[in-house]
Amino acid sequence: GGWGGCSREGMEEVVGLLDLAKLSPKDLRDLVMPAGIVSAERLVQLFAGKVEGDGVGQDTHRVVRTFGSKGKGAGQLQSLRAIAVSGEGPEQRVAAVDWKSKRVQVFKVASGECVATVGNTLDAPKRFQFPSGVAFNSRAELFVSDLAVHKIHVFD
Repeated sequence: GGWGGCSREGMEEVVGLLDLAKLSPKDLRDLVMPAGIVSAERLVQLFAGKVEGDGVGQDTHRVVRTFGSKGKGAGQLQSLRAIAVSGEGPEQRVAAVDWKSKRVQVFKVASGECVATVGNTLDAPKRFQFPSGVAFNSRAELFVSDLAVHKIHVFD
């Protein structure tokens, strides 16, 4: 069994031949993430511009910005599950699902500042049990899926 008749190992071999680092963040977000063809760790590397490998056929990228750190406080993450990007320029935001902390934090991309947090609250309608996915729409509304309760929460 496997995906499309291929074993998981066979699929990883095919994916390994692709130069995913050349894809735009939009293509990574729209095509690679939903397909689940690379690990969450590899996605983080690709979004951060870190590309590892033998260097053959790959452009080298440098990290231009990082934000967040390990922990439980504001702007810290315990277990990053997914990210989504909204906007452009100085208004660009990234939402990060921290499933262990049961919250989503929104950061300004330009400064790395944590500007909003949803979830991890006593307020039942805003509480998550297992936040697993996140997306923005064209109006910058934030959508968070909760795997445990089969709901999608929408925040303005």
